[in-house]
Amino acid sequence: MSFPPTDLFSAIGLFIVNFGVLEYFTFGHLYDHFSQEEYKRAEKNHFNDRMEKVLSHLATLRTDKKSLEAIAEFRERLAPLRDLRNNIDHGYMLMKLPDEGMPSLRIVNPRHQALPRSTSGDVTFEDILQSLEELTEVTEILKSLLGYRDETP
Repeated sequence: MSFPPTDLFSAIGLFIVNFGVLEYFTFGHLYDHFSQEEYKRAEKNHFNDRMEKVLSHLATLRTDKKSLEAIAEFRERLAPLRDLRNNIDHGYMLMKLPDEGMPSLRIVNPRHQALPRSTSGDVTFEDILQSLEELTEVTEILKSLLGYRDETP
């Protein structure tokens, strides 16, 4: 998380921006490790398909038990974050103002209404803050798998 958001809407914006970091790392890995033709094909795919291509490639490069467990953990922890991002991106939001307490948003994604695993529903400021923390941890797992090192002076 870059800086602490002060309200629900800034938290959602920060979540979307930070999710873009995963996209950045995904495109970077595809560009660096695949042919231009494969990259161009993958570029047109959905995020999940691109990420699976990267993770499958990493699983062939890093076959030690610790790395394979990290890949599996990453996949598992990414799924609910990706669902939230998709619902924010493709759904609509209705603000709920309770008589007491913090407002929440009802995020409704018409594409997922009939699905049993739908993550549409009420989202509070605290929910987004928790998702931002989880996203930061998940991003660190991916950075580690990709071999990125923070170089701070």
